Amino acid sequence: VVSEGVADLDRVVGQALKMVGYSKDFKQVTVGLHVFGGPLPVAGDPGRLEQVFINLLLNAARALQGRGAITVSARTITGEGGAAARVEVAVEDDGPGIPPENIGKVFDPFFTTTDGTGLGLSISYGIVKAHGGSISAQNRKEGGAKLIDELPAAAASARRAEPPERPGKEREGAPEG
Repeated sequence: VVSEGVADLDRVVGQALKMVGYSKDFKQVTVGLHVFGGPLPVAGDPGRLEQVFINLLLNAARALQGRGAITVSARTITGEGGAAARVEVAVEDDGPGIPPENIGKVFDPFFTTTDGTGLGLSISYGIVKAHGGSISAQNRKEGGAKLIDELPAAAASARRAEPPERPGKEREGAPEG
């Protein structure tokens, strides 16, 4: 279990969006961020968590076949006493969704319905589990897929040690590329 360090999911997702912005899969895909705008600290390794969101974003864009919309949203789940207990981040697309016979297989190693390796979601599953979290996939009622990561919030003492937020992060629209 990854227990050292604090990762700000706001920054992590921002970095992942910058990285995938160079992919041809994002040329006509728009990405909207909702309920971001401040630190979302979780216990863990920012680099490994960035890989999770790169994988989720690339999978969503590939499902859209390069055209459509992806929404990334976040919420804090409070525990006893009103303190943040967990942070949930959802990556949703307006593509065709996941065929019912495949929904239980998407995190299996080497499972793919594209020309990919079938390792991205499996690796993401392992990283999220190592961080004490959970990841799930479902279809949206309005069409498309939704992948949900839920991670333990960082302890209040660890949050104070976090560096200040960097200015100038993009919040709406397609990633630069």
